[in-house]
Amino acid sequence: MRNSGLKYLVAIALIINAATLIFFWYNRPPEEGRRRPPRPDRVLIEELKLDDKQQAIYAPLREQHHQTHDSLLKLMAAPRQALYSQKQGANDTIIHQIGLLQEQIERVTYDHFMEVRKLCTPEQQVQLDVLLGKTVQIILTPKKKKGRPENEH
Repeated sequence: MRNSGLKYLVAIALIINAATLIFFWYNRPPEEGRRRPPRPDRVLIEELKLDDKQQAIYAPLREQHHQTHDSLLKLMAAPRQALYSQKQGANDTIIHQIGLLQEQIERVTYDHFMEVRKLCTPEQQVQLDVLLGKTVQIILTPKKKKGRPENEH
């Protein structure tokens, strides 16, 4: 009889333990890195409140931009690989080649947003300027490293 009661007690303790773990697992707070940021195209559509017609025009513009941008990044991969695999000093020719490709990426991105601007109403153009200004500021702001003072190098 004593063994039987002990078995029930252990079984109940295991069930309570499992229930507690499940409760805490499903009610845990979200982690910082766990949530993905919204896709840039969704942010643009929502912030500018693009209507269906504008979204239909924007979709192929976005797709073309991504294809061109990705192809330029692929072209940049080989020179970068060559540059960083060298044992000696940096090769100015390779650095110049990478710089030219980066220039094309910047031009393609700028031209893309000028095309997006054309499909916007004047009110949306103002909002686009604000959104692009915020985005550039985020890109240009140095990232703080955890556990290190901001002015430490």
